[in-house]
Amino acid sequence: MLKKQEKALDEKSERLKEKHKEVETNLKNLKEKEKTFKADEKKLELERQQILTNIEHLQNLKDEIQEIKDENAQLEQQIREGREKQGITEQERSDHLCLQSELQQEINNYRLQNELLLKQAEDLKQEREKFEKDWEDLDERRAKVDAELRKVVEEKEKLERLQCIEAERLKVQRQAVLDYRQREMENLKQ
Repeated sequence: MLKKQEKALDEKSERLKEKHKEVETNLKNLKEKEKTFKADEKKLELERQQILTNIEHLQNLKDEIQEIKDENAQLEQQIREGREKQGITEQERSDHLCLQSELQQEINNYRLQNELLLKQAEDLKQEREKFEKDWEDLDERRAKVDAELRKVVEEKEKLERLQCIEAERLKVQRQAVLDYRQREMENLKQ
């Protein structure tokens, strides 16, 4: 009878130890997850910085192209005004045609640069949307891990309290068993 009680108490103690080990493993896994999320967060921040740098670069290109466009418009206006003020000589006509050709080339270059700029702006927009989605996903994952971590910590604390109570109860029961044996032995001696 007493051996059965002792065996049952030992088995219960082992189960509590196993449960404690399981909680410790869960806690360790969650800490690893949190570490991974922090690395992902750092990577996303670097991507955000790169996107901001790209935006600044594209704006500079836009400004340069606008400047070229303004200069071309001004040059074209000057040529028109010059033609109106005086008759055009052969040399002036040749110069004008040369300037017109250069102006057309500049316009073509501007169009190509503008198309490239529009494509880069679209790519950048898609990058930003992807970044924002990744950031939202990371927030959701972090919230989930935080909740799991809190749950495991609470479970661990609860288990530790239970272990203390169970250990005290085992101690009292063992003492009761010892006292009972002692009394039985004393009764046998009498």
